[in-house]
Amino acid sequence: MSFSKKDVYMEAAKIYVSPFDPTAAIALAIPAVSQTAPNHNTIVTYLEANYTFARAGYWRDVSITHDVSGQKKVLEVDDCDVGIFANITTLIPKLEGEWVTCDDLDTLGTFTGLAVLDVAATPVAVTNEAISTNAVIGQVYIVANRMGAGTIVGSIVVKTATVEITLDTDYTTKVDTDGSITGVAGTTYITFLTVQTGAVTIDYSYTPNVSQYLGYDIETSNIPFVIIKVVGCPDADGEYNTYYIVKASLDGEIKNTFVNLSKADDVVGSSISFMWDRGGLFIEKKEKI
Repeated sequence: MSFSKKDVYMEAAKIYVSPFDPTAAIALAIPAVSQTAPNHNTIVTYLEANYTFARAGYWRDVSITHDVSGQKKVLEVDDCDVGIFANITTLIPKLEGEWVTCDDLDTLGTFTGLAVLDVAATPVAVTNEAISTNAVIGQVYIVANRMGAGTIVGSIVVKTATVEITLDTDYTTKVDTDGSITGVAGTTYITFLTVQTGAVTIDYSYTPNVSQYLGYDIETSNIPFVIIKVVGCPDADGEYNTYYIVKASLDGEIKNTFVNLSKADDVVGSSISFMWDRGGLFIEKKEKI
């Protein structure tokens, strides 16, 4: 098949990551890239079969650089004639881009080797939340808190002037699955079927989302190696590239920028880069849909 030589939409590339331990048996069994008997497809098949890649959030302005600087010239001397026998260098790939979802703690933990702690949420009981005075038939009344799972809140009791009224006779309860009714998906709302005179309150319980933690001591630590998989988006001709870069490690900084979205023209991510170490490898695969 004939491919063009253009880049294919790397700005919209999808980035996937897998932890990589270079001392593990599966890492030691990765075939070396052969230039005399090309085996690139065999290596890609091996990586996909033995490593689990997770989407590393959303990136843009992605670039891959192949660095051949720092060449060493080997001189050959013959009968007082000095010439260059060979140029020796290590071809090193580098990945750079803007990581838009740079507060994705699961991916950040993979990049840095830091532990991520998930803490289960504790159910919360709410009593006498005011939702209306003199409720009108057919009008939607929104419950203030939401279930972390996006389901309807539990143990609902609706009262008018402290007297409990009847579900499906005086009111209905539903959850807004897509945000089209309340403006926020996962919100519980009440619609009254009968007129209610006086203060209307609701008792219920809800369980928030799980909380997540990541942290570190400010001291010398090891940055782990990973495998980065970059998938470019197909262009108008259906071409796209996939890149596998084995034995990468985070280079530079990750920056969380706090912006006023009402003033900012765009969401601000973090510039991010990865360098590759000796013993790793790089493979590019071009495909056409």
